[in-house]
Amino acid sequence: MQKIVKQQRTEGNVLPKKRGKPRFSQLSDAEETVRALIAEYPDATLAELQHFSIL
Repeated sequence: MQKIVKQQRTEGNVLPKKRGKPRFSQLSDAEETVRALIAEYPDATLAELQHFSIL
């Protein structure tokens, strides 16, 4: 019960907290590079993009 009271005091609600790991893209760091390569080589396959060592 103490945890619920503390959560109400600090967060202003007693809704269940989200569980699990936050989701993120594994390509987030290389997104700009990937977009530039796709713009330059629109018909490139995944294998061809892997040749550029970014994927």
